[in-house]
Amino acid sequence: ICPGHVKLLEVERVLGSQNTPYTYRWYDLNAPGVTLSTTDELLVTPALGTSNYVVMVTDANGCEESDIVEIFVVPNPTVSVEDEEICKGETTTLTAVAGGGNGAFAYEWSTGETTASIEVSPMATTDYSVTVTSSYVDGNNDADCTAEATATVTVNENPIVEIESTDANDITCAGEEVSLTANVTPGTGTNPTVEWTVNGNTTVVSTSLTFDVAP
Repeated sequence: ICPGHVKLLEVERVLGSQNTPYTYRWYDLNAPGVTLSTTDELLVTPALGTSNYVVMVTDANGCEESDIVEIFVVPNPTVSVEDEEICKGETTTLTAVAGGGNGAFAYEWSTGETTASIEVSPMATTDYSVTVTSSYVDGNNDADCTAEATATVTVNENPIVEIESTDANDITCAGEEVSLTANVTPGTGTNPTVEWTVNGNTTVVSTSLTFDVAP
């Protein structure tokens, strides 16, 4: 079983003696002096590793019989995902970093994807969760141990910019100077910066809100 899980142990039947009523005594093999239950069942939440529980059954004549149950608690996996911050319209990658468990992991995101990494492009701040599972199979027994993590992708609003020209028709004569002004509405952030370029060239020719040109 997985850590923290509760296991019900119960006496299915008593063989040999029909001399009822029976009395029961459950105890941990590592602490035989401590009685855990006096009924025909016991709920246990054992620690990591192997635990052995013994049930002693006594019939009305005082005859005793015992049985032992071994429970192996396997380790849970671990998982973490980093938060991300993007501008509206951008894409970011979320990666689940898993460890522990049995070293083999299955992934399931809140988006339905089943890979360790996913790409997301939310239009508003969104939480994404991922569940990592380590599966153990031993004969007729199996256990699926899980861990979960959540990452927040914060989406910042983009600024809005409009260019205003001193030439109302955006037409000027050769050699005349025209002033261009960037009217900026800030997005989520503060203190937006301005960069002017010409004809798609990557060279920045001005970083002021107003740019004078003489085409």
